[in-house]
Order: sequence, then structure tokens, then C-alpha cells
Amino acid sequence: AEAERERTRLLAEQDRDSRALRALGEGGLLPPPADVEQALAVLEAAGVRARSGWRHLSQLPAGAREATLRRFPHLVGGVLLNDPADAGRAREALDAARGLPCAVVAVGSVRAVEEPGPGAPGVEFVVAPNPAMVDEDAAAAVREQLGAETAERSERLAGLQERLAADRELAALLREWVGRYPPGALDELEEARSGAARSAVDAREALEASVAEIAAIDDRAEELQAARAGLDEAAATARERAAGLATLRGVAAEQ
Repeated sequence: AEAERERTRLLAEQDRDSRALRALGEGGLLPPPADVEQALAVLEAAGVRARSGWRHLSQLPAGAREATLRRFPHLVGGVLLNDPADAGRAREALDAARGLPCAVVAVGSVRAVEEPGPGAPGVEFVVAPNPAMVDEDAAAAVREQLGAETAERSERLAGLQERLAADRELAALLREWVGRYPPGALDELEEARSGAARSAVDAREALEASVAEIAAIDDRAEELQAARAGLDEAAATARERAAGLATLRGVAAEQ
């Protein structure tokens, strides 16, 4: 259970960092959102010079970026006109294009974000943006760090996967063992083992008795074999005597 919880946690972290790596891209600055790019394309076609707030932020000194983002988050995420006098033409072009963006695309001017002031009211804080939107070096450092962490986490996940596979295999074997040997089966097996042991003892005793009997029979056979030689000799002598007697009977009959 602990390994499974750790695996779930690591997978969640891996998914989070994988999304971050995809968001960072493979190098360089990321483009602004699609709605902003579409608005910039409309303004360019209308001859209105403008840039994305993200691109303008990337060109500011690193120390000024955070303050600008905190004061004008809506303009950083929107479109900045090079000349505020072009606001009327920009509105006409964008209204005519009917881009219907899915996110708010605020349109201001470069001068507006450069002038001192309190900034947008009602904004408590701004969520830290993707560094690849404004700083290539910072994005590369984060990309390297996340890459190393995801690689290390992948190794840990592989090890956990092996452990979990071994645990599942062991659990399956235990379930099979319990199914094959339900409660009471061990007592039955012990009784069967004891019975088999007694049968083995009886068989061993019977075998030893049979071996002794065979040995006795062998001894008797050797004795009979020795006696047979004497009997054969006696039988030959008896045959010779019988032949001699038969010869005498024949001679006596002729006289």
C-alpha cells in the first residue's frame, strides 16, 4: 500500500513537471497566446504598429519586469500599441475582424506601461508566469532542472514498478496457496505425512524380511546343490550295479 501511494504521488509530480516542460518548449521565447497573435496579425494588416505585452516585458531589464507585471498584468498579457494615437484605428480593425477571442485581450500602449503609477486596481497578486515568455536563460535553467528531476523520478518509478510487480506476483501465489490449502488442510497433510511415514517403516521392515528370506533360500539352494552331486554319484553306482546284476541273471539263465 505504501509503495502504491508513493507511485501515485510520483506519477502526479511527473505529470505536473511534464506539463511544465511542454510549456517551456524546446528553446527560445514562447509566442504569446493565440488570441494575442491573432489581434497582432489584424493590426499589422491594418498598418498599426504594435507588439505583445509579453514581448515588451522580455525586452525590459530583469529588475523592472516583476514590477511591470504586478502593475499592468492585463497589458502584459495583451497588446501594446507603439503610438497611443493609433487606438481608434486599432479598435476599428479589431472590431471589423471579429476575432472573438476566448480570453480577455486588453489593448494599451507602450507609454502606458512605462509611465509611473499605481497600476491596475483590485489585483492582489499575479501568478508567476512561464519564464520562457520573458527570459531565455531562466527558461533554460528551469528546463534543465525539471529534466533532471523527471529523469530521476522515472528511475524511481521503474524501481517501484518492479517492486509492485513482485508484490502482486507474491499476493497471487498466496491467494493460490490459500485456495489450494484452506483452513484444516495442514492438519490433514500432517496426518497423511505421518501415515506415509508409518507405511514406509512397514515397507522397510517387509523388505528386510524378504531379503533375509531370499538369503535363506539361497543358502538352502547351495546346500541342495552340494547334496545333488553326491546323489548323482550314488545313482551312477546304482546303475552300474544294476547293470552288473542284469548281466549275472543273463549268464545264470543260459546255464
